[in-house]
Amino acid sequence: IDDIDTDKVETRSDIVTASFHETVAELENYLGEFGDKWKWGYFIDNDIDHLASIPGLGRQNLFSSGSSEAINATRGGFGPSWRMVVELGPEVKGYGLYPGGASGNPGSPNYDSMVEPWRTGQLFELNFMKEEPKEYLYKLEFR
Repeated sequence: IDDIDTDKVETRSDIVTASFHETVAELENYLGEFGDKWKWGYFIDNDIDHLASIPGLGRQNLFSSGSSEAINATRGGFGPSWRMVVELGPEVKGYGLYPGGASGNPGSPNYDSMVEPWRTGQLFELNFMKEEPKEYLYKLEFR
């Protein structure tokens, strides 16, 4: 475990401590003095771009968690959008969320109403039908 570039014989603790101090120095050089700018959410800079890449219709610079190597695999404008957790058992329960909203109209309050819950990691219970519905409110067929 020795650093052969020094005269001293280092212990594991010496090397870990030196690595920590070097990392802090690099972060201070990159981010400045320790403070709010050190929060991970500012560093990761998540964006949710509009599906057609229309400027102004997405959400930029979202303060959130995750990284490209984490379960919440987000980084910049890339990563999975749909989040889903399913509890298997006699009664299947599912929870999910996608960043967006129930409306495709940018003027609607429901256009991006799910972005904030998505950003904070909130999930909503999903409804599973136990049987095929007998009737529908409307039916749309493409021919």
